[in-house]
Amino acid sequence: MKLRNYQQTAVTNFKNNGRVGIFNMATGTGKTYTSIAAAQDYYQEYQRQFLVIIVPFVHLVSQWESSLKAAGINVDCHIFGNSREWIHSLHDLVWFYNRNFRSRVVVIGTYQSIVSNKFENCIRNLDFQQSFLLGDECHYLGANDKQRNFLYNFPNRLGLSATPTRWWDITGTDFVRKIFGEDVYEYSLETAIKNHFLTQYEYDPIIAPFTEEEMEEFEYLTTKVKSMMHRKQKDSKIRDSLQLLLLKRARLIKQAAVKQSLLEQVLLRQKDHHYTLIYCSDKQEIHQIMQLLHRHQITCHNFDSDLSKIKRQQVLIKFSKGEIEVLVAVKCLDEGVDIPATREAFFLASTTNPREFVQRRGRILRLSPGKNKAILHDFVVFPPKDYLGKDTETLIKHELPRVFDLNEFALNKFTARKKLIPILRKLKLERYLDKSPQEIYLEAQEGMKKYGITTRY
Repeated sequence: MKLRNYQQTAVTNFKNNGRVGIFNMATGTGKTYTSIAAAQDYYQEYQRQFLVIIVPFVHLVSQWESSLKAAGINVDCHIFGNSREWIHSLHDLVWFYNRNFRSRVVVIGTYQSIVSNKFENCIRNLDFQQSFLLGDECHYLGANDKQRNFLYNFPNRLGLSATPTRWWDITGTDFVRKIFGEDVYEYSLETAIKNHFLTQYEYDPIIAPFTEEEMEEFEYLTTKVKSMMHRKQKDSKIRDSLQLLLLKRARLIKQAAVKQSLLEQVLLRQKDHHYTLIYCSDKQEIHQIMQLLHRHQITCHNFDSDLSKIKRQQVLIKFSKGEIEVLVAVKCLDEGVDIPATREAFFLASTTNPREFVQRRGRILRLSPGKNKAILHDFVVFPPKDYLGKDTETLIKHELPRVFDLNEFALNKFTARKKLIPILRKLKLERYLDKSPQEIYLEAQEGMKKYGITTRY
C-alpha cells in the first residue's frame, strides 16, 4: 500500500502519540486507506493484533472489506445483524488468539452491534495488550446509546471523522475524545481542494421566505420553546416536550412551502439536468419532487432506505452513466455512499448540524472524469418580506451558520454573500454572515447556562 506524503505523516503522528488519536480528514482524502496503513504499521512492528473495526452502516462493511483485501488483510468475522450468526465465531477467535494459535484476528461490524452487551461479553476475556480499535465516523460513538466504557480496554484506538465534534452535544463529544483522544492529524477541505483531491465548487444560496402562516407557526413554537427554557426545574417530561418542539420547528423550516416552486424555477432554467442530486427532508417530499420532475419529463430515481443494496448499486451506475438524470435522496446518502458523478446538488432539507452538511458537501465534491466543478444550491429560509417581528433573529441564527460553512471555500464566496447582505442589512442581522456554526453554538450555550440548562436539546 503506497501512501501519499500527508497520509504517511498521519500514520507517523498517530504512532508518536502512543497510537491513540483521531484523523480529522475531509471526505475524499483517503481516511480509510490511511487508517488501514496505521493498523498495518502496528502489526508489522509487533506481529500480533486483535483488530476491531466499527462502521456506522451495514453497507460500509463490504466497502471496508474490499479496502482491507487490497492491503492483504482478511476479515475473520462480521459483527452485525442476528448475533447468532457471529457470536460463536467471535468466541472461538478470542480463544484461539489468547492461546497464540492466531497472531492476528480482524473483525468488522456496525456500532449498533459492537457496543452491545453480547459483543462485550464475547471479548470480556480477550488479551487486550495488542488489541486495536478503529472507529470509522467516530462521532457516532458519542450518542447516548453507544457510550460504552469497555472500548477503553483497547490500548490502541484510532478514530476517523471529518466532524469529530458532536453538534449540541458536549457530553457526547467528551466521550468521543475520552475514547479516541485529540486530533493527531488534520487535512481540511480547503487543503483537499487546493491539492486537487476534491473538486472546486460554487455556492448558490436561494432565499426561500416563509409564508405568513408558516411564520406565525414558527413564532408560536419559538414562544413555547423559550417558555420551557425559562423554567428552573427541568424534569425528563419537560426535556422531552422541549425536544419535540425543537424538532417540530426544525421540520417547519426544512419543509417550507416555497422551496419546491423555487426548485422548479431553477430546474427549468437548466439546459442539462444530468448528474443532479436533490436532498429531501423525508420520503413524502421525495415523492412530491419526483412527481415534479416527471411533469417536466426529467428522468429521476429515488435513493432511500426502501432500495435494496443491489438496487442502490444499479441506480448509482445508471446515474454515473447519465441514464438517470436526477437522484432524489434523503439522509442515507450522507455517509459512505460515493456519488462522484454529481455536478449539481440541491439542499432542500435545511439542517443546522455541521456534520450533516459537511458530509453532504464532501459526497458532492468527489473527483470524476469531465467534472471541473460542482454547484451547491442551498435553500435558505428567511422571514416573509417586510417581516420585522421578534423572532427574526432566531430564524436567521438557525440558517446562517450553514451558509457560513458552505460558502467559506466556494469559488464565488463574495458573489454569494451579496445575495444575502441587502436583506440581512435591512433586518440589522448582517453580523450573522460572519459567525461560524461553532460561534453560534457557543453563544446559544451561554444562553442556556443562564437558565440553568445543561442538557443537550
